[in-house]
Amino acid sequence: MQKYLLLLIALLLSLSLHAADEKEISTYEKELSGLSGRDLIIKIKDITTKTRLSKPDVAIHFFNKGIEQLEESPDDKLKSMLYSNVAWAYIIKGEMDKAIELSNIALKAAKTINDHKRMSSAETAIGSAYYYKGDTTTALIHYKRSLNHSEQANDLQNVAKSLHNIAAIHLALTEHQEALKYFLKSREINLKLNKPSAIASSEMNLGELYQTLGNIEKSEAYFISAYNFFKTSDNKWSFAKINSLLGLFYSRQNQYNKAIPYTNAAIQLFTEIGDKVQLADTYRAKGFILSNLEETNQSIDVFEKALSLAYEAKSDIVIRTVTLNLSKAYLKLEKYDRALELAQQATQKAQSTGNKPDERAAEKLLSKIYSLLGDHWTAFEHLQRADTLAEEISKHSIKETNERMERRFQTAQKEKKIELLTKDNQLKAALVDRKTYERNAWIAGLALLVFIAFFFVYRQTQKRRLENERAEMMAELVERKNQLLADVSHELRTPLTVLQLKVEALQHNLVKDVNASYDSLMTKIGDINKLISDIYALAQSDIGALELNRATNDCEQYLQEWADELCDAVEAKGFQWQQNIELPTNTNVSFDENKIKQVISNLVDNSMAYTDLPGTIALSSSINEQSWQIVIEDSAPGVKDEDLPRIFERLFRVESSRSRATGGSGLGLSICKSIIDAHEGTITSSTSQLGGLAITISLPLKS
Repeated sequence: MQKYLLLLIALLLSLSLHAADEKEISTYEKELSGLSGRDLIIKIKDITTKTRLSKPDVAIHFFNKGIEQLEESPDDKLKSMLYSNVAWAYIIKGEMDKAIELSNIALKAAKTINDHKRMSSAETAIGSAYYYKGDTTTALIHYKRSLNHSEQANDLQNVAKSLHNIAAIHLALTEHQEALKYFLKSREINLKLNKPSAIASSEMNLGELYQTLGNIEKSEAYFISAYNFFKTSDNKWSFAKINSLLGLFYSRQNQYNKAIPYTNAAIQLFTEIGDKVQLADTYRAKGFILSNLEETNQSIDVFEKALSLAYEAKSDIVIRTVTLNLSKAYLKLEKYDRALELAQQATQKAQSTGNKPDERAAEKLLSKIYSLLGDHWTAFEHLQRADTLAEEISKHSIKETNERMERRFQTAQKEKKIELLTKDNQLKAALVDRKTYERNAWIAGLALLVFIAFFFVYRQTQKRRLENERAEMMAELVERKNQLLADVSHELRTPLTVLQLKVEALQHNLVKDVNASYDSLMTKIGDINKLISDIYALAQSDIGALELNRATNDCEQYLQEWADELCDAVEAKGFQWQQNIELPTNTNVSFDENKIKQVISNLVDNSMAYTDLPGTIALSSSINEQSWQIVIEDSAPGVKDEDLPRIFERLFRVESSRSRATGGSGLGLSICKSIIDAHEGTITSSTSQLGGLAITISLPLKS
């Protein structure tokens, strides 16, 4: 009755899990909507990677969709990854032959593109499928191939995984020292890579190994460390596995009350995952606990469940161990026929998989059963067979030990030969290097002489060129100085001549309105002072003595104040004023308030001087990612395109007659440029959309 109840519970749980899979498939289908081509395949690959261990049926469903897409958009790398993922899903479901078939397709696709990382993943899947089938020898071959591919790909993470898998095989083969060596190598790499999950996996296996070696304290410490990590991680399979191992650990210490909660937790988790191999092994462990608690009938029900799952998973290694345990349980109940049948099955499985320790245990069990049945001669034969197997195991162990020693000796000899050969080659190489060094020394000496001669000639040539350039620059500077003096003299001569004439007129009483003459004299003196001030300002700029009192100011506030002042002055002269200041609030820029105001005022004065009435003068400002921009433009007349780059030159006038009419020194724009340059900004000229000239100032944003 209890057996049927367990089957009913398993069926109900299976139905609920199927519904959960359908819900998860629906969720992922929504994520795939709108995707196509390679993007769709990549997303499907990610889904199968995520679900291959925890939801194998979900992974298989999306694998089939991915294969359809690969026919339309072939990609060997994605093909290899998809087939490796679905192979793991079938391993979890216990379909090892199917997993091997799919893994080989993944391997072939990876070889097509010579992708060692993908080859390593495929070989790992093949090795794992053979391991769960009970063929540890073939599994070890594939795990070593995986290690080789990982090393060629320089993929340390997969190197650590391959070392871990090889260690697990050596553990299954009871080669404990070899297993310990590989586990520790794997853990060392994971520590370097700072991979907590991989470290915890290594600790889980080290706990299992130290348990086998009889170091109970170390074993428990590693198990508990791994349990505490996986308890808080999203790796459900590993958490299930550590629960299973802890249950087995405590049962072997006869602490059955501590073992049962861990074992029950593992059964629940492996059932949710759908890993039949691990679930069967965990049921076997629970049956072992119940058997030791003298609950034989319950243990038989659990063992039968484990055996059923093991056959579904086609895992010979689990079938073998469960059959032995179940035979012993029936023997306790004195059901000799069933015990005999199971013991014979265990013997056959052990023989077919080449596991002599389990075969010996099965033969001893058969001897005991036949003895209880009264068939002492058959019991004796099986006991002899068990003793023979024990002798073979011992001889095999000695042989393996001798072979390992021989291999180590041969390896040491080879290393010694290689060392001697290396030293001989190093000596030969040193002699060759010496001859090469002498030859290179002669070549280097000759090359040095050629270089010195070339350098001397080049230096003389460069010296003459620099002297010529210096002479040309000096001549140009003298010419520019003379031109500047001539221009300044010309600029001063006109107002001074006017002053002289007016003073003479006053001296000889030729002026009717004396006060008007004095006003005119003061205006001309002001013009001369302005010209001298401008020349002084430019001279300061030339020698780097232009002082700036920079501060971080709110540019919107200051520009608005200046615009209000300029608006009154412009409209008073009969011009129209336009402004467009689009600045964010609290925009701070580092500048000298007075100097920038001087530049803007000079540019607006220049516009009023050269723009025809009634004209328009406009000011606009904005902020971009790198600078604060101010644009001052006016209406007609404009400036010819060829004159635009020259308007910032000193004393340059577009029309000399007009500048005479409007006055001015011809230095205003040059002064503006020097101030903006001192602010590390730029000032440029262009044609205005209003029909005149546009001047654009850019000041860098500074916090």
